[in-house]
Amino acid sequence: MLRRMTARSGTAPATVLGVVALVLWGSSVALQRSLGEQLGPVGAAGAVYLVSGLASAIWLALRRDDRRAILRMPRQYLLVCGGLFVLYVPCYYLAVGWASGRQQAVEAGVINYLWTAATVAFSVPLLGKRARWPLLPGLILALTGVVLVTLPMEWRLDELRANLRANCWPYLLALAAALEWGLYSNLTRRWAPPGAPSAVPLFLTVSGLAMGGMWLAFPRPVSDLPARALGEIAFMGVAVTFLGYVLWDVAMRRGNLVLVASLSYLAPLLSAVIAVLYLGIRPGPGLWAGCGLIVVGAWLCRRGVVDRDAELVHSDSETQRTA
Repeated sequence: MLRRMTARSGTAPATVLGVVALVLWGSSVALQRSLGEQLGPVGAAGAVYLVSGLASAIWLALRRDDRRAILRMPRQYLLVCGGLFVLYVPCYYLAVGWASGRQQAVEAGVINYLWTAATVAFSVPLLGKRARWPLLPGLILALTGVVLVTLPMEWRLDELRANLRANCWPYLLALAAALEWGLYSNLTRRWAPPGAPSAVPLFLTVSGLAMGGMWLAFPRPVSDLPARALGEIAFMGVAVTFLGYVLWDVAMRRGNLVLVASLSYLAPLLSAVIAVLYLGIRPGPGLWAGCGLIVVGAWLCRRGVVDRDAELVHSDSETQRTA
């Protein structure tokens, strides 16, 4: 079905699928933190990725032709992109799960959202995009907006310093996750054949085995799980993780990468709103100001990175028009 949708009219359908993935991911921080408080950080990640890994394994089992095509994909794509994907999973989940409180979890989320900037910035050296002057101010404005939106509570610099001294691991893991995902998104576009099926189900299956192994290595008794936790595990595993990553992979390989990456600056706004409602966090005055900065920054970033081929075509047409 996904293949038929993305084959219809160029990059537009795949770009829409990337936006759907961003909407699904908007709920991840709130649900992830809620699950982490109930099961522990390793238990929450293990449960979610066991479910997503099972869904991915079923997907691969039912699609024999896709499975064979995936295994014939370039080795550098399977090993490097697959490795980045599998490494991203524990970094992101443990960054939020190991936070000393919801305040620090949101701060770790701020750092993780640097993947939006990393995706656009890495497209210049890795995909041959051409950077123009709006890129730098766009990145600065968007990242400033990310900070304002994803810190709805009262925040002071001295509190951040105290958190760094007391527990720096959430910040380091979130930064690693941001860089890994920015690299993964661009290298997927560079190495994965455009017409090939998505290899994300394979990556999710391996991630599920890895996170399940971590869960077994650091067991924590889980008894009488409430219906809320079971629902969160199911939604996170199937919709947010399995479906979200598959849709994002399609967008990265066949859609407008720069446009989707620029729109991803809106993800912190959606994530903050869901966190406020779901976790009972009280929003601060920076919410709407951050939203405005994110929108303006995303627009500038979109204007600040262009395809070299498209620029050459535009230059040739201008030359012919003035000749």
